[in-house]
Amino acid sequence: MKLISFLMIALINTPSLANDNSSKNSDKDDAKKRIFELSKLSLDELMEVPITSASRIKEKISDTPANILVITKEQIETRRYTSLIDLMRDLPGVQVQERSNQIFYNTITFRGHLFTNKFLLLQDGVRIDSPTGEALPIAENFPLYHAKQVEIVYGPASAVYGTDAFGGVINIITEKPEDVDGGKIGITTGNHDYRYSYAYMGKKLNENVSLSVGAHKHNFNDEEIAKDYPNSFQMVNLTNSTGQVVEKANERHPFTAPAQSQSFYSKLNLSDHLTIGYQRNILRNPSTTGEPPKITPYGEDLIWETITDNFYAKYNHRFNDKLSGTTQFEYSGYEIGNMSKFRNRYCEYISCYIYAKGTKESVEQQLSFQINDIHQLTGGFSYAHYYSLPKTTDLPMPYNTSLSPSEQNLHHLGTNNSLPIDIIELRYQTRSMYLQLQSAWHEQWSSTMGVRYDYNSRYGETINPRLGLVYRPTNKTVFKLLYGEAFRAPSAMDLFETYGIFTGKQNAAGQYISSLFKAPSPNLQPEKAKNLEFNILHRIDDHLNIALSTYYTKANNLILQANDSIANQFITGGQILNTKSNYNSGQSNRYGLELSLNGSYPLTNSWKIDFWANYSYLKGKNTYPGFSIELNLPYVSQNLFKFGTTLKYNKDYFATLQMRSNSPVNMIPSSTKTPTLHIDTAGSAIFDLHLGTAIYKNLSANIDIYNLFDTHYYAAASNYPNNAIPQTLRSWMFSLNYRF
Repeated sequence: MKLISFLMIALINTPSLANDNSSKNSDKDDAKKRIFELSKLSLDELMEVPITSASRIKEKISDTPANILVITKEQIETRRYTSLIDLMRDLPGVQVQERSNQIFYNTITFRGHLFTNKFLLLQDGVRIDSPTGEALPIAENFPLYHAKQVEIVYGPASAVYGTDAFGGVINIITEKPEDVDGGKIGITTGNHDYRYSYAYMGKKLNENVSLSVGAHKHNFNDEEIAKDYPNSFQMVNLTNSTGQVVEKANERHPFTAPAQSQSFYSKLNLSDHLTIGYQRNILRNPSTTGEPPKITPYGEDLIWETITDNFYAKYNHRFNDKLSGTTQFEYSGYEIGNMSKFRNRYCEYISCYIYAKGTKESVEQQLSFQINDIHQLTGGFSYAHYYSLPKTTDLPMPYNTSLSPSEQNLHHLGTNNSLPIDIIELRYQTRSMYLQLQSAWHEQWSSTMGVRYDYNSRYGETINPRLGLVYRPTNKTVFKLLYGEAFRAPSAMDLFETYGIFTGKQNAAGQYISSLFKAPSPNLQPEKAKNLEFNILHRIDDHLNIALSTYYTKANNLILQANDSIANQFITGGQILNTKSNYNSGQSNRYGLELSLNGSYPLTNSWKIDFWANYSYLKGKNTYPGFSIELNLPYVSQNLFKFGTTLKYNKDYFATLQMRSNSPVNMIPSSTKTPTLHIDTAGSAIFDLHLGTAIYKNLSANIDIYNLFDTHYYAAASNYPNNAIPQTLRSWMFSLNYRF
């Protein structure tokens, strides 16, 4: 971060970026005026704003062969979406169980698809989540200070994007440096030790070169939650598997939950054709998240660190009036920091370290050909090489990142350094190609047909089609009938994750004994989904629109973890009494409805009111044929209702009130033998309030109050008593922002 700070200061103070102050202020006023004028456009006009996420080419929302939602820059600012997780809380069909999981931090479902590797996370069309398919924590580690808009595609999109576009796609579109033409900095402070700061700038350096660069840092520690929910945080004696007390209740470290995130972002445009970008995102969350005090001790050293890097270069070229293309080179990386560790009942309260790493190098060529006035053909092909060191078993000490896996000299816990740990390395390649034909048969009718072929050297071929039919009976109404298929490739973690320790005891043959291990599953196949959807978009008038989506999704080959009937003796020299492994044994059927209302009314020349509301209904079952179990979709509420309203005065003042409510959350039973004996997490309704005001020239302030009415409520978490982990009571934040 010191290097980042130096670069930021150097760039901001570069003489070539300086302008006459009066000219700069004038430019700033013009930019603000343009933003405010955009906010006053009718909804009809706003629907003409181009998007790129549905087909990877520019098109209007009403033309896209997908159900897509766009969140604008103005909405990001007035609804106070500081980071991606803030925005996702308000999305129809998306549910967030906050601070509920030790690895994923926030447990997220996207139309009932569990965990973040069921949808694709992009920035400017480039993947920024794990390149090897692991579920990635999404929290404050993905800020939105640089976002022009966020585009959300609902439904399978593997016909365009390939693996992991299983339930949808989220694409953060960043501002062009020349549109920023300056910069902004912000600091935020609040209770629960909340601290957030960012710096961001963008500038056209000369006729052909423009640059934007930014960074953020965030800290949070909700230690007071233990006082707010004393019954949920009662300290007890911690005992190991032999009944020995390892920590007495009155000597335990008090509850603590420190979290922090950092990011760095840069984009360099060299002419209108070449763009180079780099981004790094880091999140450190407690490895005790979602774990009750009877299972784990607490401490600042118990962390789970996730790091992602992405570097890309894009070259856009036009061959002639009909043919254009984009060539993209990309390097991306994923890492679990080597100081990540647990100390809980599952590892006998011994410090157990974890490490993982994955990289991807790829090249992709996309082409777009305008056949005639009716037909447009889009297609492309790509090649990628992957390397993965999957999430290791429990390590007795931190992984040494300066040594190769074979040089680690690590041994399984509880074996007196006699059983070496086998650290797996995985290398594989993928090749793909896709074609999509979009046809505007008539001003009222258009269609889309697409298919993508992917080959993975680990598991072979997948083929995913896409069909779409769009009908516009009037300029205010659009009907869409959509069909798509998708797949999620098993991640390196799905395939080779192992964990467990040995007891220290030996059998008659001298083998060390373990009561339980998670075993590798190297032969997993991709999860697959099929989705049929019907959408209606209707503008009631220039200031109000309504959207209705109904869908049915069928998925199979879902990866399920289950106990092995015969223990897998995969560790030479040890005896494992019980193992559990991943299997392609799950199936799912679900149907849902999403109803959204959006309005924007100018009250006077100075006053304006915006409002939005969405209702989501989702019902379905997960079935596991090999285990004769049928369960409701886990971590899902059958009913979600969210609404908000923003009152604005000119461009200087706003007030936003938001509400999110849900019916009880379905939970996974604690035992597959008694699947009906479980308790769902109670529903809740939470209100937030945001106020923004101009202070002086380019200085503004915000006050944010979350959980306005100080409601006690719970998120779903499988290990907490009654499946419910307490959530933060009323919290406040105060921010100052300066534009230059």
